[in-house]
Amino acid sequence: TVYYKTTGPCAAVKVGRIGQESKQVAANINSVIKSLEAKKYEFRTLAVKTNASVSLPIYSVGVTKN
Repeated sequence: TVYYKTTGPCAAVKVGRIGQESKQVAANINSVIKSLEAKKYEFRTLAVKTNASVSLPIYSVGVTKN
């Protein structure tokens, strides 16, 4: 799993490679989510993307108005 630090509000994490078992990729995604939660990192959306695909949301929290 590789984290790419950015200067903006978005971040990217590589969680798998071509040819890797889908169960291992899913386990890597779960590991990243647990790590973010443990660090109290507040995220609104998580998405999965390949080099040749659009970003596919897998988790999203609505924005609330105060």
